[in-house]
Amino acid sequence: MVASGGTYYYHFDGLGSVAALTDSGGTLVEKYPDDAMSYDAAMRLAQLKERQGQWLEAVEAYEFFLSRCGKDPRKVQTTFKLGNAYEQAGQKDLAFAIYSEYIRMAPVGDRYIPDAAKALLRLEGVGQ
Repeated sequence: MVASGGTYYYHFDGLGSVAALTDSGGTLVEKYPDDAMSYDAAMRLAQLKERQGQWLEAVEAYEFFLSRCGKDPRKVQTTFKLGNAYEQAGQKDLAFAIYSEYIRMAPVGDRYIPDAAKALLRLEGVGQ
């Protein structure tokens, strides 16, 4: 982009969204949106889509959150919720894999462990 005062370059994330703007020297001018803001929005969107029963959209939003959340304390429970969204969307193999991942990463006593264990029994043989 050429604007009064110089040339600027847009940078895109893996989803094709504008992530940043730099000047011709490579200096960061603007970052869009802030990572924390984008993954918080993704979490809220996932929860909304889940309540509406739009499971594939919930899957996309949970995956977006998990791809950007780093060490966010919601990561473990969001992994469980992603497994549930996959199961509700009819993607049993992926649900089994995600529930299994959740069980491996969940701390002892995490509130979703019993539900994940029941889901794995329900899906037994699917993910094998």
